[in-house]
Amino acid sequence: MLENAKPGIENQMAALLHDIGKPATQQILPDKTTFLEHQHAGADITRAIMKRLKFDKKTTDKVVTLVKRHMDPLRKQKAKDKNLRKYIREVGDEMIDAIMDLARADELGRLPPKDEIPTLMKRIEEIRKAPIKVEKKPILDGKEIMELTGIQPGPEVGKAKEYLFEVQDEYASKNKKLTKTEAKKLLLKKFKK
Repeated sequence: MLENAKPGIENQMAALLHDIGKPATQQILPDKTTFLEHQHAGADITRAIMKRLKFDKKTTDKVVTLVKRHMDPLRKQKAKDKNLRKYIREVGDEMIDAIMDLARADELGRLPPKDEIPTLMKRIEEIRKAPIKVEKKPILDGKEIMELTGIQPGPEVGKAKEYLFEVQDEYASKNKKLTKTEAKKLLLKKFKK
């Protein structure tokens, strides 16, 4: 794993610690052994180790995120384009590359080695280069949503924003751009009080 991981302290520490949560989550079943959600347990352990080793906050946060998300690529292999767009928005461009590199190093470190991550990386790169970019903000902001729908400040505004992101991603996956007019119509249909 360490040989296949990219150089750099964050990548090497993430490679070293990515499966550290396995002992804490191990379950021995009659037909197999599982390590369900080991990445989350590993992220907590990694934070403690990085703090104890006196790494700075930025480095620590990146390594913890890599450990926590190193299983994402396995779950995203068959994801639809709209779901990959959401994933790219959630983790950001820099982190997505580092996550993919770590997952690939993990695959190559197995016996027998696998190498399925490049296919996912290619799909992500195609989405990044698509004419309709992954939006970082919904087409309507919170104020516009509240004025249009009558929703009061709170969790409902967040749900409306998430809905708009879903629609934007759906349109983009069909190579169409959602307009403000269409967004308002769809939002009113779904959220009008």
